[in-house]
Amino acid sequence: MVEIRDAELTRQTILEITAAEMWQHGFKATSLSEIIKKANVSKGALYHHFKNKQALGYAVFEEIFAAQFYSMFEPVLAQDDAISALIELFAIMPTMGCDEDMVGGCPVNTISQEMSSQDEGFRHLANNMYQKKVRMFTEAFERMQHDGNIKREVDCRASALLIVSCFQGMMSLIKVSRDRQQMIDLLEGMKNYLISLRA
Repeated sequence: MVEIRDAELTRQTILEITAAEMWQHGFKATSLSEIIKKANVSKGALYHHFKNKQALGYAVFEEIFAAQFYSMFEPVLAQDDAISALIELFAIMPTMGCDEDMVGGCPVNTISQEMSSQDEGFRHLANNMYQKKVRMFTEAFERMQHDGNIKREVDCRASALLIVSCFQGMMSLIKVSRDRQQMIDLLEGMKNYLISLRA
């Protein structure tokens, strides 16, 4: 039992250190020897959990980067009034990250832009994650529309696509500009769009 827990802890430690390296350096420049050193594990321990660097990168993308997005938005979109909940989230979002976060940008954006044209596995994972985001927003908007809280003429999936695209584009722009005010302005624009959907 202890060995199983230790193995799980080792795996999680490797994932978290790799996530930090990928966020800072990108996938290609991430060094397995640096991960082994920082995680204080043997090369054998790393390869016990992940057969190669690619498998490790896939696991980080799914279990760390994508999971962070879902944990932020799933409870918000589950609210009866998802629009109000989103607006509340957007209001506090500019205070959530430090300057280092702005320099690093969104890890999902960083890795998907770096690797989607080079690796079919990463492209597939990124596409699946973006499509899941769109479904999450679509389902929340359709639920509100069914309850009479979103205009009948609104195309919920098109609105979901727009919000997801704006959010991801905003994260890219903030990484380049490092201007927190631009984030505030962009979130205000998304807030105004969400308000326009109301019945």
